[in-house]
Amino acid sequence: MNIETIKVVINKDGQVELEVNGAHGPICVAITADIVKMLGGEIISQDFTSGYDEEQGLTDNISINT
Repeated sequence: MNIETIKVVINKDGQVELEVNGAHGPICVAITADIVKMLGGEIISQDFTSGYDEEQGLTDNISINT
């Protein structure tokens, strides 16, 4: 059983950063979709680690401008 975690950082300028760990494949995008929608902002950057296409160890970093 894999544990997925989401780290949320809100910068002083109001920019929100999300980091997903422990997800498999591109599911990290689906995991964060509701959070992005609730924040009502737009994604200004989205970075994937080299593990994005792998089955384990995926990290997704998303910056949201709200």
